Amino acid sequence: MSYNHLQFIPQSIPEKTGFNAILEAVGNYIHTPGGMDLLSRVRPASDRERVGELTEQTSEMLFLFRQDHSVPFSKIDEISEWLNRAKAEGTVLGLESFPSIRAHAGLARILRSFFEKHNETSPALWTIASELQTATELENEISRTVSDQGSLTDNASPELKAIRNRLTGRRHALRSVIGKMYKKASSEGKASDEGPTIRNGRMVIPIQAEYKRKVDGFVHDVSASGQTVYLEPVEALQVNNDIRHLEAEERRETERILEVLTTLVRKFRPLLTRNRELLGELDLIHARTRLGLIWDGVIPHCSGEQKWLIIEGRNPILLLKNRRLKTGQKAEEVVPLDLEITRQEKGLLISGPNAGGKSVALKTVGILAIMYQSGIPLPLQPHSELPVISGLFLDMGDEQSIENDLSTFSSRLKWMKDTLQKVDGNSLVLIDEAGTGTDPHEGGALFQAFMEILLDHQANLIATTHHSALKVFAHDHPLLANGAMEFDQETLTPTYRFRKGIPGSSYAFEIAGRMKLPPDLLRASRKLLGSQRDRMAELLLDLEQRLQDTEESRRQYEDLRKKAGKQEEVYNEKIRQLEEQRNSKLNEAYQEADRIMKDANRMIEQAVENISTKGKTDRDYVRAERRRVSEHKKKIRKRLAELNAREDTGANRPAENGLPEIGDRVRISGGNTTGELIEKEGNRAVVMAGGLKIKTRFGNLEKAEASGENKADRWKASSYTKTFSQEPVSPSLDLRGMRGEEAIRELMLYLDRAIAGGLNEVQVIHGKGEGILKKLVHEYLDKRKEVRTFGMAPWERGGPGCTEVSFE
Repeated sequence: MSYNHLQFIPQSIPEKTGFNAILEAVGNYIHTPGGMDLLSRVRPASDRERVGELTEQTSEMLFLFRQDHSVPFSKIDEISEWLNRAKAEGTVLGLESFPSIRAHAGLARILRSFFEKHNETSPALWTIASELQTATELENEISRTVSDQGSLTDNASPELKAIRNRLTGRRHALRSVIGKMYKKASSEGKASDEGPTIRNGRMVIPIQAEYKRKVDGFVHDVSASGQTVYLEPVEALQVNNDIRHLEAEERRETERILEVLTTLVRKFRPLLTRNRELLGELDLIHARTRLGLIWDGVIPHCSGEQKWLIIEGRNPILLLKNRRLKTGQKAEEVVPLDLEITRQEKGLLISGPNAGGKSVALKTVGILAIMYQSGIPLPLQPHSELPVISGLFLDMGDEQSIENDLSTFSSRLKWMKDTLQKVDGNSLVLIDEAGTGTDPHEGGALFQAFMEILLDHQANLIATTHHSALKVFAHDHPLLANGAMEFDQETLTPTYRFRKGIPGSSYAFEIAGRMKLPPDLLRASRKLLGSQRDRMAELLLDLEQRLQDTEESRRQYEDLRKKAGKQEEVYNEKIRQLEEQRNSKLNEAYQEADRIMKDANRMIEQAVENISTKGKTDRDYVRAERRRVSEHKKKIRKRLAELNAREDTGANRPAENGLPEIGDRVRISGGNTTGELIEKEGNRAVVMAGGLKIKTRFGNLEKAEASGENKADRWKASSYTKTFSQEPVSPSLDLRGMRGEEAIRELMLYLDRAIAGGLNEVQVIHGKGEGILKKLVHEYLDKRKEVRTFGMAPWERGGPGCTEVSFE
């Protein structure tokens, strides 16, 4: 089936956006020649059906990796040339080809078996792998006849084994004869010191040239100096001849065996050819998934309509650049991009200072769209949404051409013409620095008209600009929204964070002032700019400052919330310690009471036994035993009363200022914890302290008026705790970025609030990463009695990065 591919204008878009670098990185994980062939032909798909296939394949491969299922790929060599040679009858493949052919057949068999085992969770991958065919006969025959080192085994045939056995015997005999002759010649002073060697395939001994006629044999070679001749002794002649004859027989048998193997390869050639393609397809899916794993990539949702929702999207080119840094080099911070274009909108106009990240944001959107439609996992959050686009049209204003006599502006005009001819409602148009390259007023008007036509075509549009007129145009147009790259006005440095809703200032005068340009120059510049435009710039600066102040207030609130949470944790720890102390004292009391009762029982049993022994007639003895038992009962009652008093300390003791009443400020004895008495039932009381409900005995409480706080302070504290306790609890907690100990403290506080707030189910977001934080969270949840169940969230609600918790 043929599919349409994403059209690029200009054709250099893969290079400009960095997609070529992404494909190069994918190539680092390719195992098969077929996979490398497919990689060289990768073009992002534009058919929704094909994009769905690609993303489904990658999602299944991601699932296998995240379930710790290692896909059994291994490196294999190219076999196409050998398969083509084997096609013709009578050809014989070289011995070196068969291990590679066997490796191909073996990998196909292993992968088919692997994906068949996981066919329920990986149906799209199994659809490909199920077409792989096994060649067991070929594998077994090559394994039997060819060793892993690429030589024929002795068991390749009975004839070969017999020939090699005879060869071994004759070579042993030859070494014996040669050794004996060399030893004799050496003892007579005729041989040189280098020892027996091989010349022209025959074993010889080195003889000094002046003695060559005194040793019977045949000279096969002479040394470079001419002082040594290499002579085959007459005694070794026949043995050498036998060996040469057997070697010729071995070669003929080897040729015959290789011819049989080649015939077998020819039989399986169509199967091997098809397997090569299927292995390449699986290999490419595996490689692009492996690349995505290095940045914890995901496959976002496909928005049914032209909606864009990029949540914490990071530029993959910058991520790769950081990975290539050498030890000691500082990594560049990659600020996540949050960007949304709703279904009611068709585009964004991004403004802000130079070097503030506008172009990077533009390229990030482009590269994420291309990668998504190529089936590569993206570095963003899983609940992001991307549409399927039919074409990508990118204008970076840098398409000068000396050869075609095009200036920068002329090249932009040509790009506009080509774009208008081919753009449609599913296209994405990216324009960097709209309106530049010519007169600012004319350029701004030209690009405004161009963008209006694009919006009439319902194309997706994202543009960056410094032109105020275009910012006003975006504000007025119903399908466009303004946005800006944030700038820190205190330090006059970019934060690289995108903010939608308002246009941004270029900060030209502010940056110029920071660069210490002369004040006269700046004053003259502002005057030339005109008061109206200068006023607009001031309004933008003021608006951005207000937004930054609001963000700072939000951060301060978050800090205060965390501090309050830590204080609440301290209170919880104190309550836990008090509860442990109370339980310890109760256990001691129960154990002592149990011991007392056992002593009493033993005494009564002993008294009964004594009375039975003495007999009923000894009345004085019976009376004495009764008195002894009665006295022991009094001691027991007294001791039990003491134990009850210890357990109920102060329960019936009136406080100096009278007993506390509902609404009174009270202090829990034995500590400094104070709060409001909100419930009392018998000797049980509930105190609200710091937003927490503390259960204790009423006798442990005393009025806290003596602390010096007045009624107004008490009313404020009471109002605060009530407000704090009634604050709604969020159904989810985000722990990402926290260290282990801090995260568990935050989780403990959150679970207490959720349970107190009556929530039945919550979600804990810990991210995927290396899994350390997830492990700590699960270990803590396993210890909480109130937790009924917990487990990974479904993919549509966060997947492995989230844990869903339900309570008893």
